[in-house]
Amino acid sequence: ASSYHEVGSQVSINATPASGYAFSNWSSSNVTIANVNSATSFFIMPASAVTVTATFKKTYTVTFTEGDDYGNTVIKTETVMYGGAATEPIPPMKVGYTFDHWSTTFNNITANTTVKAVYTKNSFEIVVASNPTRGGDSVATVTNPTTNQVQLRATAAAGYRFNNWTNPTNNIL
Repeated sequence: ASSYHEVGSQVSINATPASGYAFSNWSSSNVTIANVNSATSFFIMPASAVTVTATFKKTYTVTFTEGDDYGNTVIKTETVMYGGAATEPIPPMKVGYTFDHWSTTFNNITANTTVKAVYTKNSFEIVVASNPTRGGDSVATVTNPTTNQVQLRATAAAGYRFNNWTNPTNNIL
């Protein structure tokens, strides 16, 4: 749209993006715009014709989820301009798991994108031993892999009796 303004007057400019777009910036080759990154700005009218262009970029939705193993529960949804980057949320903590990475990059968005949290199952070494070794056998069995429950069993050899379990610093458990 064009309009006429007096030389030296302040000319207000406003940009309204269409649905699915976001304002990016103003540009002009023959006038200085007060704030090129604001959809509402102004310039001072010079003694010649002026062309001012509002640039819009397509927007996309980036959805961060907890991943397939957790029902893809949404952690965060963000609107990002074409070519822009989404801001990483803090991944939720999962008992027995450690966050490993996001399923895809989100630094150059060119389409609606779903980013899933990927977790790795925590694993721990369990060492069981008998003291003295001739005193019997000891076994650790994982009884519930989901909750990491472990059952310890000691079988005393003839002439021995089970006394107690101790940890590596010899504290009785």
